[in-house]
Amino acid sequence: MADDIQTAHLPDWIAATAPDQWIAVVSHCTLVRNLSDFAFPARCGEDERHAVEARVLDAFERINLFGSGRYLAAANLDTLAWQFLGERRIASREILQGMSNRGVYLAESQDFGIMVNGSDHLVLRALAGGMAVRDAWSRAGTVDDGLACLLGFAWQERLGFLTSRLGMVGTGLRASVLLHLPAIGLLGSVEDTAARIRHRGVELYGMTGGDFGATGTSLWSGEMAPPGLPPLTGAETPALQCLLTDLEGAVCTSPKNTLGNLYLLVNQETLGISEEEILFRVGHAAVEITQEEERSRALLMKRGALEIADRADRALAVARGARLLGLGEALDLLSALRMGGALGLVEGMTPQRLSQALLAAQAAHLVLGRGAASDARSLAIERAKLFHEAFPA
Repeated sequence: MADDIQTAHLPDWIAATAPDQWIAVVSHCTLVRNLSDFAFPARCGEDERHAVEARVLDAFERINLFGSGRYLAAANLDTLAWQFLGERRIASREILQGMSNRGVYLAESQDFGIMVNGSDHLVLRALAGGMAVRDAWSRAGTVDDGLACLLGFAWQERLGFLTSRLGMVGTGLRASVLLHLPAIGLLGSVEDTAARIRHRGVELYGMTGGDFGATGTSLWSGEMAPPGLPPLTGAETPALQCLLTDLEGAVCTSPKNTLGNLYLLVNQETLGISEEEILFRVGHAAVEITQEEERSRALLMKRGALEIADRADRALAVARGARLLGLGEALDLLSALRMGGALGLVEGMTPQRLSQALLAAQAAHLVLGRGAASDARSLAIERAKLFHEAFPA
């Protein structure tokens, strides 16, 4: 159940974020692997998935993963706990939609996890605060090397690692950086930026909220407001009040439709390319986009510093005074505060503080971490209280 997850523990990647990392929020590396003597999970029977799970857990024991973490079996987790893991960016949409004999290994640091019997037999994910994709790769790659010696991964000499998703055959690696780009967004150039880097095998996506995407399955029930009360302005249904991930590192949308000025930069090529080249491409593009965002901020400050400062001050006032906050509005407030803090317009802001609020504002975090009821109104009330505490007058 949720008690097994240690919901009060902050992921170590937040504390490890450098104080100057205002633009890069978090880096991910996701590695997909399959056992060579089993079909992909979707084509396995229950007995086969059980055999895969048993073999994988034995390998975890042999490389001493249980010395610094634990395995959370699906049978012992309710849907709310699953969504919490998704909001922590450890469990992807694919594992949330999985079948029997699945689970997630969760490190005590909560910045590393291994999904078992989701879309593939194993999906390793490591997170690192800020622009630190190589740090995330080091963690994932080290564990991958240890498991490869024990499990016999599906690999073909011409293609590389075999995966259920054709677009990940080869290295099986998705390296990504979550970027905060409000100035590029305000100047209306984000789609031009995305087009400019696309030919390098990397893509810039927007982020959207929601739990199970195209399946239509929801973890939540409940109305927008109880009968007899007016609808909540700007409030989403509970099922939309989260930022989950897929194998890319986010549930993606068009850059022009993103939430909170957050964008995911991720490689799209895995076949015929090395892991080192993937890391170089993503890292180089992240630096380039960061520099563009810094130039865009300088331009905005030159054109209208008063307007930028006013935007940040208004966001702080709403954060301190709102009685109801939907997730979309909360993300917009955090965006304005993050930009204001980076430009020295709002005192007391740090990347760590804002990343913590970003996680805590999601639905399962509010329910499990703060005891909120799971209807939209209760979540909006509790989110407003969270912001009062996070940004006191």
